[in-house]
Amino acid sequence: MNDPRYWTKYVEVELDGPGRFRRVRSTRDAIECLNHWPSEGGVAYSEAMRICRAVLEGGVARRDAREAFIFAAKEAGIQVR
Repeated sequence: MNDPRYWTKYVEVELDGPGRFRRVRSTRDAIECLNHWPSEGGVAYSEAMRICRAVLEGGVARRDAREAFIFAAKEAGIQVR
């Protein structure tokens, strides 16, 4: 995958119910998850959306989107692995 929006390492988040993890492989996947977030977005959520959009526009490194997504999940109390 040479697409810079794909992450070098995926993230799994528990979004679809207890014990049901969704694999997030790219910035587009992250935005899709953020659009269906189970809680009101906080500061980390807003920052993750901003950074993910910037990655899609080509102005930010994909690793920044991955990090921001993980912080947003933790802020929302979503289990990450």
